[in-house]
Amino acid sequence: MRLRKLFILLCCLFALAAGVTAWRVFAQNALGIIQNPLGGAINAANASCATTPAACVWQKLPAGAGVSVITINGTYSATLQFEISADGGNTFINAAIASTSTTGVFAIPVGGYTDVRVRGSAYTSGQALVNIQTSSTNFFLQTPSCSTPDATISTQTVALSGTTITQFVSAVGNTRIYFCNLVLSNAGGTSPTFSLQYGTGTNCGTGTVTLIQNVTIPAANGAPQQWTGSFVLPAGNAACYTLTGTTPTGNLAYTLLQE
Repeated sequence: MRLRKLFILLCCLFALAAGVTAWRVFAQNALGIIQNPLGGAINAANASCATTPAACVWQKLPAGAGVSVITINGTYSATLQFEISADGGNTFINAAIASTSTTGVFAIPVGGYTDVRVRGSAYTSGQALVNIQTSSTNFFLQTPSCSTPDATISTQTVALSGTTITQFVSAVGNTRIYFCNLVLSNAGGTSPTFSLQYGTGTNCGTGTVTLIQNVTIPAANGAPQQWTGSFVLPAGNAACYTLTGTTPTGNLAYTLLQE
């Protein structure tokens, strides 16, 4: 009889332990949602999404993910971090675009990663409405076009100035723009930064998406900021830039083709 009671007790303890383990796994997975597109709201800030779920919108990436296009709307005062994980969401690092405090659309390369999230790192008021839509397209992959022997590649230089979004490569029909190389240099003004965007309409005013955000423009006597590889824009879109700072200026040299 004692052995029977001991056996039953051990079975109960085993079942309880298994139940606790299962609950912990479920709770951890619940932080990242398998849904595409994924929408949510952020109205808090914390370093931990587990502690404060209202501080995060977290997507478990689908197989073959290449880029996550994140749309931020709403009226809010906060700093939102864009973060990616390669280990199932255990640890996160800053994405290519690290953060924003404004509304907009941002393209985050996620190839080779398992999770992407938007996290409030500082919060004052309001509510940020977040939408994450992930696809297999990767704007940052080196494409055959830039290395094709018979490709018609041109080299251009543009003098950057002003603080409004400005088109510097026009859309041509339904062709794509392939930037094979970008070199940013020769800063002028106070605290100048550079952002690269694409879109349609006047000065990329429709469907604007940010590919590079608020990169500090190197000084004239400093090492230039260079991106080697391809930024491949969707067909029919133009390329634009935006500067921030006080009377900011700079220089952008680039090689591209359109086809």
